[in-house]
Amino acid sequence: MKVNDLNLLIGGYAGQGVQTVATSFARLCTRAGLYAFVNLEYPSNIKGEHNYAHIMVSEENTGSQTSHIDLLLALDVKTVNEHINEIRPGGALIYDSQNLELSHIDIGLKLNPIERNDITVIDIPLADIAVELGGSKRMINSIGLGAVVGLLRLDFEHLAGMLRQTLSRFEDKIVKQNLEGARHGYDKTREEYSERFGVFLKERGAPNRMFLTGNDAVSMGAIKAGLKFYASYPMSPSSSVLGYLSKHAREYDIITMLPEDEISAIGLAIGASFAGARSMTGTSGGGFCLMTEYMGLAGMAEIPLVIFESQRPGPATGLPTRTEQGDLKFVLSAHQGDFPRIVITPGDPAEAYRYTFDAFNLADKYQTPVIVLSDKHLSESYWTYDLFNSDNMKIDRGQVHHENELSKLGAYKRYLITDSGISPRTLPGTPGGVFKSTGNAHTEYGLLTEDSESCVAQVDKRSRKIESYDVSEIGIKLHGDSRADITLVGWGSTKRVILDAISVLEKRQGVKCNFLQVIYMEPFPATRIADVLENSNHAVLIENNSTGQLGDIIRQNTGLKITDIILKYDGRQFLRDELVDRIETVLKSSPGAVL
Repeated sequence: MKVNDLNLLIGGYAGQGVQTVATSFARLCTRAGLYAFVNLEYPSNIKGEHNYAHIMVSEENTGSQTSHIDLLLALDVKTVNEHINEIRPGGALIYDSQNLELSHIDIGLKLNPIERNDITVIDIPLADIAVELGGSKRMINSIGLGAVVGLLRLDFEHLAGMLRQTLSRFEDKIVKQNLEGARHGYDKTREEYSERFGVFLKERGAPNRMFLTGNDAVSMGAIKAGLKFYASYPMSPSSSVLGYLSKHAREYDIITMLPEDEISAIGLAIGASFAGARSMTGTSGGGFCLMTEYMGLAGMAEIPLVIFESQRPGPATGLPTRTEQGDLKFVLSAHQGDFPRIVITPGDPAEAYRYTFDAFNLADKYQTPVIVLSDKHLSESYWTYDLFNSDNMKIDRGQVHHENELSKLGAYKRYLITDSGISPRTLPGTPGGVFKSTGNAHTEYGLLTEDSESCVAQVDKRSRKIESYDVSEIGIKLHGDSRADITLVGWGSTKRVILDAISVLEKRQGVKCNFLQVIYMEPFPATRIADVLENSNHAVLIENNSTGQLGDIIRQNTGLKITDIILKYDGRQFLRDELVDRIETVLKSSPGAVL
């Protein structure tokens, strides 16, 4: 019997409300004191294609999923056909065999015979119940959700409260019909199947927790940092940041804009930052391509700017709604000429919150672009999360001259040559702080010049800014025992699945692993990484791209080559058991392996 340990898959076609049902169930589990993690898989299609959601539920904080599921709620024929064999022995299927729907894309598709004798098949007339209650067939998702909750023995009142909240925008009649439908599904499975199903969820006391996406966390970090302007042309998977910030714009006195393209978005953000407002723009790899010339302007004119880049597979349009870590080298080298930038890669919502906040302080302090690099898996997955720790998070606007400082200077040199490389800036309109700003090479006063000595002095000045930023301690995290046999190396959203895989390997094989998580890609903590790798018996690189980009960067900066590499680049994230199997295979085939 599994208690408070569930892997649920809900599937249907786009338009059946799969995401709504999945997130409603996960919120229900969160309110019951459990942790939930939801990964959404959907194609780049408005309606009709196959959508599904994996929901992992546990008493422990979870952030990865397994390939074998305990329970499948199928709202259409394709979900049964494609996922029936993912149900583990002893698991269950909930569906409506007589009225299982087909999308317009799947007309003619036949339901395959169900030949699984090792699972419980729960056939509920979802569509008939909806019609009997006077509602539309769209109610089948609420009825199915009721059946899931009943099978898992959770209190119906928790579900009722969640449905009332989810359906609050509809008229009372529709809400009532959905509640009655959910009750029918709940009673059916609770009375007839719950005692023989091998999984149930039990409410437990827990503090208040959040239920959010990685993009929500990025937005919250920006708000905490004092964001006042956000411009973005929607491009998945970064788009929901614009929605979140727009929703809370009045509350936090933020201006949000949806311009005609990504070029305009970064131009607007640079203008707002130049005027003194904390600003940010967001996009994915394709949009970032368009932003790079303006990014050079921010670098040359030394204007603070935060860029949120959430990756998806490329090149070109690629897989617009899938995940990959293929933009790392791109964001590190996207420029004409040389200028400094900072690149930070959070691995979970807490880091997304904190590092987005830090990005604004760093942009102001070093007067340069700062990129927060995420991906679809981190950006759009939903997590139950404990409240973020906001200790010691103080806004730092960097070196800004105000009227009293300017009155003592005489002539103000905006691009003053300094030992630190940082020239105190001033905000437009400050008395005594008039200066010229340009994308051309310039003097300390901002005047255009092609004088060799001035050009070299300004290039060297700008480069010193980042050279002084020591990330040796904060640039990486080493999870686990530093004396472990195996060091797994990764970055970004691979964090949670790597940590979960380490736990499985230790329990299954007694293998001692640690995890070298690289967070800062520029400046790069080369010395610290070299120390860890040189003291490791065996390093394995894990990345969601086809070339091992982090491995190349490590070799470039340290001279150390990681030969054992595990890559995945089909647009999907690593599954926990998949990664464990691949790590075991690598270790068994490698000289000196401990397995």
